[in-house]
Amino acid sequence: MNSVQLLNLLLKSLRAFEPQEPSDLGSLANDIDSIRGSLISTSAAFNQSAQQLWEALEIIGVTHQENGVPLTSGEKEDLGRLVTSMIEVTIREIDQQSPTPD
Repeated sequence: MNSVQLLNLLLKSLRAFEPQEPSDLGSLANDIDSIRGSLISTSAAFNQSAQQLWEALEIIGVTHQENGVPLTSGEKEDLGRLVTSMIEVTIREIDQQSPTPD
């Protein structure tokens, strides 16, 4: 897969993300980590947004799984904002990396 295809795959995962259980967070964190590891070159904005979202997913997910408590509405809102930001950055990254027609 090329970078644009990988970014589109990430975009699909981001758009489908609806956190209900702490385990949902790990799935998206794994997608982000896996896809970022396969990308050769990305912008600083993309890297920063991905890192912030990944860290939030990991911290919230692990904390809740260890304590066996559900996600709070505030945490869902915070994650929603980070996901929305990541969607926007990913769309810009796709546009930047898409080949331009001759």
